[in-house]
Amino acid sequence: MAILVYLLGFIAIPALIFYYHHAKYRRDYPLTLEMYLAQHPECKTDNGYKCSGCGSKSLRNLGYGGAEAKRRMISCNHCAKRLYRVEN
Repeated sequence: MAILVYLLGFIAIPALIFYYHHAKYRRDYPLTLEMYLAQHPECKTDNGYKCSGCGSKSLRNLGYGGAEAKRRMISCNHCAKRLYRVEN
């Protein structure tokens, strides 16, 4: 019985930690690029994208979990508005 509890804890705790971080990522950056452009079509420019809040073209591209992360968070460099997420 103790082994079963140990194994359950060994699996459940990392799963809960993963779920928490994934849910936080989706809560902080709920829109994908396609969803962002559907809501703000004026933000697509000839040279890329711009902020829907202030109109700045200077965007911050941060990895979620480190610089080499595949999940990226895009926010405005000027007003710090969270814009969209990219998952490769």
